Amino acid sequence: MFKTYTINDSENFDINLYPEIESEIFIISYHLRNLHTANKTEIVISYLKDHCVKTVWIQDNADVVNMITSGFLSGNQTEALFNACRHDPGFLADFEHYIASRLM
Repeated sequence: MFKTYTINDSENFDINLYPEIESEIFIISYHLRNLHTANKTEIVISYLKDHCVKTVWIQDNADVVNMITSGFLSGNQTEALFNACRHDPGFLADFEHYIASRLM
């Protein structure tokens, strides 16, 4: 089920309001937990946010890039929330921080 999101100006990110996001990030984190690379967090956020990964990351982190770009790990809801919050830098920063904290 695909959900759309509306983020109001100055709204704060609260994971408790997004259980489907929490579930997606948990699954991604679980599958990537044993891959210890320098840019794992940046790769996941960059791909889910903009569908792009820096070339240098591809070369140095092939396992992570393959997992996140293959479609094996679904991030549809997370991508939708990224699209909805692009205009709110505070929400976006908190959202990225949440994802980073789950991937460590």
